[in-house]
This record gives sequence, structure tokens and C-alpha cells, in this order.
Amino acid sequence: MDFSNYNYKTLSSLKFRKFVIESVNKQRKFKFINDVVLNIREEKNKVIVVGNKKNYLAKHVFDSRLSEKNFNEIKHHTYLKQHFVGWVIKTNKKIFNKNSFVFMDYRIRDKKSTAFTYVLPFKKDEALIEHTYFSKNECDKKVYEKYIIEYLKKYYSDTSYEIIKSEFGTIPMTTYPFYKKSTKNITKIGTVGGWVKASTGYSFKNCEKYSLKIIDNIKKGKALRIIPKKRYYFLDKILLGVLSKYNNRGETIFYRLIKRNSTKKILQFLDEESKPLDILKIIFSMRSIHFILIFFKSLFKKAL
Repeated sequence: MDFSNYNYKTLSSLKFRKFVIESVNKQRKFKFINDVVLNIREEKNKVIVVGNKKNYLAKHVFDSRLSEKNFNEIKHHTYLKQHFVGWVIKTNKKIFNKNSFVFMDYRIRDKKSTAFTYVLPFKKDEALIEHTYFSKNECDKKVYEKYIIEYLKKYYSDTSYEIIKSEFGTIPMTTYPFYKKSTKNITKIGTVGGWVKASTGYSFKNCEKYSLKIIDNIKKGKALRIIPKKRYYFLDKILLGVLSKYNNRGETIFYRLIKRNSTKKILQFLDEESKPLDILKIIFSMRSIHFILIFFKSLFKKAL
């Protein structure tokens, strides 16, 4: 992939959180309250947040909580999980090229699933090695670690390393229309707002974009609910449907996507900034019977 016009960036969530909290604390208009939210209810034009310590009254509430009810409803839509374990390692030799990264390496993986290894160098002797699945069920932690160890043995065999830190996580990938749960006075945000891109699990760029959109809508007195564009929702539904029905085909799907489209066009699609004609070109570039089957099924079914 030609990234000559782009930079791939990584942010430490701990440092990012610290920066945001310190910035907010400098503003007198903001206040952090530590409490457990038990319920949120609307009464006329007000919102009451029922807390464990006390209740809070507001004109508008931004809600990022995923409820048990959400998970039960998600099951009736196309649904996968992006689940992963990553190690940040320090090596005894300078073996990494910090100007490039490994996006999706399918050479060592569970052949029945869409699974790959991801390598993000921070220094010549330090990198994040992560093993990721796009599948319906999570694995035991030892499964991810087994593939990481196997990957390091095969492709960095003459190098010893120490694990500086590890990370793991699960991200929902679903066509469930989260945005419909927003109301006039309660705006769902983050994962529960549908800000995670269904076909990839990417969310950070969406969070940045949608937050700015909400601020602009506040200034203009417009409704604050974020509604996804139908063309991206439909394409995500097809891609996710193929991955759901033919999970072992993920390598082929992403290979065709990257091989037959320019990096710029792919990144515009991931950022949901493509033109309608470019979206059609991406669909046609797949040229797969699996895509054709899912395309027609997606017209009539919400769960694939």
C-alpha cells in the first residue's frame, strides 16, 4: 500500500485520557463526578440521571453505556467481534523499520477464521505485535499468545525479546442501528451511538468527526443525533455479511480490496468520505459470488 501521502498514528489511551482530564479541569464550567448511573429517564423536557449517590437533572444527556438489552438486540443483526491480544516487546537487536508497519499478515493464523498479525514499530528495537480475530466468538488468551509466539519464532528467530506490556480487547462489529436509541434529549455516543465502523471495528476517527459535528449542531440549534449515511451502512452490511457467513474468506476479501483499489480510495472509504461512484467501484472490485449472494440477502434480511 502506498502511504506516501499519509501518516499512521498511534495514541496511548492513558496519556490521551490524562491530557483530556487535565484540559477539562482547567475550565471552571466543567466538573467530574464519580458515581454509578443506575437509570436515565425522561420527564417532559428534562432528563433525570438516577445515580447510586444522588440524582442529577439535565436538559440533555450524552450516554455511552452499553446495556444488557443492547447485547440481546444485537444478536438479531449481523454481528462479529474484533478481539485481540497485543504485546509491546523490546528486542536485543535493532530489527524493526519504524517507517513502516505490518497491516494484516495472514501467514500464521487459525485457517478457519479471519485472523491476522499486526506489527507496529515504535523504535528499531521496540514494537507492538498483536494478533487479531474478526469472528463471532472470543478465544482463550493463550490462543492469541500462541500465534504471537509462533510469529516471533518464524520471522524474528535470531532475536530475543522481553514483554514490556500487553493489551487485549473486544470491539463489536455489527449492523445494529444504535443511533435509533437516541432521543431529543438523550444522545447515544461512542460504541452505543454506532460510532464504530461495522466492517472494520475502527472508531477513533469517527469519534473525532462526530464530536465536532455535535458541537456544530449545538451551536446551530440542530438535533444532536448522529445518523449514519445509508450508502456506508449498506456497504458495511455486505462486507460484514460476507465475513459472518464465510469467515475463512477474510484474507481473500481484504486482499482484493487492497490490491484492486488505491490506498487513497480505501482510506476514504474507511473514513466514510467516498463518492458514490468510488463505493460502486469498491463493490465491483471484489468480483465474488459470495458478495453477490450477500448483496441480495442484505436487501431482505437484517441478520446475515
